[in-house]
Amino acid sequence: MINKSNPKPRFYYGWVIVIVAIVAGAFAPGISIWSTGILLPPMVDNFDWSRSEFMMALTIRWLTSAAIAPWIGPILDQPNGPRRLMSISASALGLSMIGLYFIDDGLIPVDLIDSRVQFYLLFGIIGGAAQMGAGMTIGQTVLPKWFIKRRGRVLGIAAIGSAVGPFVFPPVVNLIVENLGFRWAWVALGAATIVILLPLSFLVRTQPEDMGLLPDNEEIAGEEENVENKDGEISFTRKEAMRTPTFWVLMLAFGMVGLGLSGYHTNWQAFLTEPPISFAAQTAALGVSFYAIFSMSARVIWGSLGDKFHPKKLIVIGMFGTSASILFMLTIDSVSDLLIFGIFHGLTIGSFFILEPLLIARYFGRKHLGAIFGIFRPAMMITGSLSPLMVGILYDSRGSYTLAFIIVACVWAIAASMVFLVSSPKPPQSVN
Repeated sequence: MINKSNPKPRFYYGWVIVIVAIVAGAFAPGISIWSTGILLPPMVDNFDWSRSEFMMALTIRWLTSAAIAPWIGPILDQPNGPRRLMSISASALGLSMIGLYFIDDGLIPVDLIDSRVQFYLLFGIIGGAAQMGAGMTIGQTVLPKWFIKRRGRVLGIAAIGSAVGPFVFPPVVNLIVENLGFRWAWVALGAATIVILLPLSFLVRTQPEDMGLLPDNEEIAGEEENVENKDGEISFTRKEAMRTPTFWVLMLAFGMVGLGLSGYHTNWQAFLTEPPISFAAQTAALGVSFYAIFSMSARVIWGSLGDKFHPKKLIVIGMFGTSASILFMLTIDSVSDLLIFGIFHGLTIGSFFILEPLLIARYFGRKHLGAIFGIFRPAMMITGSLSPLMVGILYDSRGSYTLAFIIVACVWAIAASMVFLVSSPKPPQSVN
């Protein structure tokens, strides 16, 4: 209950949730996408795997996340749910990566458990289950409950975390691989996950009302505030949201984005270092850095625009721009082209990571956002799990990433068209 005797604090605790979302948001893509892109070549060479066999682990990882998402979603709406979930998941995620040190090292006989099975179990199943609760959903489901008026700007700031991944993880992981090998790189990632995410998990609170506060640190005017009605925001329950055509069209559209995201981002660094482009690894890393810098700044810009304009219009522009930037990448033949691509791609794809949760919160409200995301997110995860495998198979069969990336660009354009055609859902019957 919110009591008017509680004074308005000078420092709003919602900003603590923002910090947690930034840090936690860096780890999921930092490990699943950017680190695996660096670890792929040495592991494939060491274990004599094909790229599609390596990518199968990513497929298993995202399928596992998708399978448990419907159960995790409602936990994120419970008073202490996010805190408990993040602490357990961060520990499991860190230990699973430390365990990758022991793959096929003689401790477990290879004839008893094949090295690929060990990798699929630790990275795919355990890692996939743990990453869902280790903070990757804080910015999408918990943070929107703390802010309404400045939601777009705040989500844009929090989304900087996922942009930090390509800026920090590749050079650090590459340095460890070159000096100590890929096994110690996994140990470092696991240890960092436990040391950083576990303490942060104890700071998480589900919503401001649990601390006697209101969203945006608003003044408390009476014994109790109906925040949803005060700010003109209507909240759908999960069942009510699933009865609307808007829910299913958006789920399908953003599910298609999953197909055009994980497999592409995992492999475009390798694409830049192979014929016909054949950039040195340091040059390719420069393009990644430009992407990271402009993607980071774009999220704040797009988020601020989301407070002034309808997020649907903005996300459509960003998604079409992402499609065009991927096609442009296929024409790169100089360092200047690479830098232009990094800027263009960072500015456009950066829109999606902030505007997607902003649009869903705009349409369905904040009260049951965790439960709604629990049903909404698996579609993107399932298609995202197939994307690395698709890219790996096309590369193994054709010896090139070109066809795979053309398909990815088309998927972004189709998904953008679907979002453009969607309309706002009618208020649920309970409100009527």
